[in-house]
Amino acid sequence: MNYDDTIYYLEKCHRFGSKQGHENFKRLMSLLGEPQKNLKVIHVAGTNGKGSTCAMIYSILISQGYNTGLFSSPHLERYNERIALNGEYISDYDFIKHIEIVRNKVFELFGKTDEFFSFFEIITAAAFNYFNEKNVDFVVLEVGLGGKLDSTNIIEKPLVSVITSISFDHMEYLGNTISDITREKGGIIKKNSFVVLYSQRERVYNIIKEICSEKSSDLFYTDKYGINIINRSLNGTLFSVKNNYFFYEKIFVGLCGDYQVFNACNALMTVEALKKQGIFISEKAVFDGLKNASIKGRMHIIMRNPLFILDGAHNIGGVDFLNVFLRRLKSCNKKITIIIGILKDKNYGEMIDKITQFCDNVIFTEADNKRAVKSQILFKSGTFGNKCVFIEENFKNAVELALKISDRNDSIICTGSLYLVGDVLKYFNKTHYGVLYEE
Repeated sequence: MNYDDTIYYLEKCHRFGSKQGHENFKRLMSLLGEPQKNLKVIHVAGTNGKGSTCAMIYSILISQGYNTGLFSSPHLERYNERIALNGEYISDYDFIKHIEIVRNKVFELFGKTDEFFSFFEIITAAAFNYFNEKNVDFVVLEVGLGGKLDSTNIIEKPLVSVITSISFDHMEYLGNTISDITREKGGIIKKNSFVVLYSQRERVYNIIKEICSEKSSDLFYTDKYGINIINRSLNGTLFSVKNNYFFYEKIFVGLCGDYQVFNACNALMTVEALKKQGIFISEKAVFDGLKNASIKGRMHIIMRNPLFILDGAHNIGGVDFLNVFLRRLKSCNKKITIIIGILKDKNYGEMIDKITQFCDNVIFTEADNKRAVKSQILFKSGTFGNKCVFIEENFKNAVELALKISDRNDSIICTGSLYLVGDVLKYFNKTHYGVLYEE
């Protein structure tokens, strides 16, 4: 296979894995020689913040000098982004190689059919095989969807199970209540293990605590108290934090947004859980790792004048985090234009009302994805007062319009879907607008 053949094969596979469990996936991994059993894994689930939390843990371990892999999703520009090693995406050669190895084992099981596995299961298997071949010290493993039934959950004994912020998303797969969603995500918790939990509403905390008790697992938990934000900028946030587990004074996280401080504290708690198991991580590695952490599409600045930010807030919880930033940005008396595109399985009416609270202009558009809500439908789903509202079905036209109506000191935020954010990022990288933010 060449690279195009590899992508064609992946995209022919269906989107999600079976709700029936891991039986077929375990058979596939057995044919591959069970590479996942050789990996030391930090397993991360949650509704919001899991990608950023993974990026921070990954950066800290690399800063310590460990040979570290990262498996994350979704990708924004190329599939290779889902598999990374020591700060570099998997090469095209290795990507093709390991997808082909997995495909051949699928053929052994079921013949030449795409019916039995999702593309996520295929790429998960390829990642396990790749990390095993590279003899990594650690893998930071992000859950794709939910937890209990996710293909990453064939990991039998993770070093740490990390759970980030939990809110409503993917209810058709995970359940219609916070309790159902929490139990699904808590399904990554294994017996006699270490569990790290982000500051949560009481119901979530009680359920995770109950699961940990049932499985005789140690729970590392703290709330948001003890955090002091010292300085905020578009380059990141300087803060101090003190709780029963750790104390860091004037530590800088190189990701923009207050919510990244809370994700950073989750990463710091994960470091404590790893230290409890005899894994050495210096304070310098922690400081350097948080400073150097990066992730595409989350408060991602792609232009300065005007300020143009991509943020993949794609559910109510994500929008609430984004709104904290927008409220502060609005207080600077800057004109804000929001470009919005949302997928059909989201609560887009409520999302729109929340996102547009602090903006002056709204541009509805659509990601290049068959699951995107039509921009006309989005327009009819919100109330906008005296805001200027535009409809541009083509996301490229939406970008050009936003730039046209914005002065150098204004701000543009593209949000509502990581698929839209990925489309816009690819477009920027093909035009003269793609200027990364520099202080």
